[in-house]
Amino acid sequence: MSGNTNQPQKPVDVRKRAGMTQSKLSSLLDVRQATLSDWENERTVPRLKPSQWLLLMSASNCTPEQLVKAYEPAEMELIPLKLKIAGIDYDSAAT
Repeated sequence: MSGNTNQPQKPVDVRKRAGMTQSKLSSLLDVRQATLSDWENERTVPRLKPSQWLLLMSASNCTPEQLVKAYEPAEMELIPLKLKIAGIDYDSAAT
């Protein structure tokens, strides 16, 4: 998927991919619009319940990897290393 130009690169791209306004997406996720704005302006990262992540993934048609790349790109680079240290294989070709 890394070659996909449709892949969201920034938090705002996730919302736009969902075709929603900040107001509509914040309502769906049950967060304040200001919180969503902070995510999009990269002041904070989402701290959501699993059900909220599922809503965000479903609304934006994003994979978990795409969301991590959009919201925490530096962390995405560390995931394969952290998993390797834990003795877990990570298929980076799947992202």
